[in-house]
Amino acid sequence: MVFDILIFNTNMIFILLLSVNNFTLISCFLSSGRSQPPFSPALEVAAAVLIRDSHAMQSVLPFLDLLGVCVFAASGALVASRKEMDLVGFGLMACLTGVGGGTLRDLLLGRDVFWIADPKPIIICLTVAAVLFFTAHVIQRRHALLLWADGLGIALYGVMGAELALQTGASPLIAIIMGMMTATFGGLIRDVVCQETPLILRKEVYATCAALAATVYVTLAGLDVPRDAAIALGFTAGFALRALGIVRGLSLPTYRPRPGREY
Repeated sequence: MVFDILIFNTNMIFILLLSVNNFTLISCFLSSGRSQPPFSPALEVAAAVLIRDSHAMQSVLPFLDLLGVCVFAASGALVASRKEMDLVGFGLMACLTGVGGGTLRDLLLGRDVFWIADPKPIIICLTVAAVLFFTAHVIQRRHALLLWADGLGIALYGVMGAELALQTGASPLIAIIMGMMTATFGGLIRDVVCQETPLILRKEVYATCAALAATVYVTLAGLDVPRDAAIALGFTAGFALRALGIVRGLSLPTYRPRPGREY
């Protein structure tokens, strides 16, 4: 599967194409029935380059923002394909999922809403929706791919939401909460509108992954760990935990009903 997305920055195009390459590999993994997902060597090389280049990492946050929009928009469009919506429905679901969490984050932090100040996120959402409207049928297991796209999104947005909150002067706890809300609110809107059980309410770890990504980043940032390493480690921790939830069914302990006491 190939996403041909219009981006105004050459570096953003590079990162998005690497992400698309990984979506393609994951879809092949889902079709083949293998237990472990493949990952693109190109993405690993790009990550190594970004970590080495601290100057590039100073401007990576806007790229992470747009990349998070891209993968969340893809997850929204995949749900629209499962519900057999028309092109307008695809665009609506992609936009709700792609910018929903970031919109809530910016409103609560008193910032200018990011997609109003710069329309690129909406352009990405609509482009992803249009591409998937004509290509989603080639994916044999769209729900499984949805889970992986959503997993990438919550890890990215968990780190990014926490980073933006820290930039506004929020405390570490509030930054972690903002990371969780940024990562989960768009998917919650998507599932509620489509009348599906929200992923956040299912048994496998979900919001915990966003919390972990945000917590790792905030903790490392507080310890004066280089920002690039903190971002990379936060994302890796969140996505790895979500991958365990998808592949192994990892979940937190649930409440077990007990008979009440008689006093």
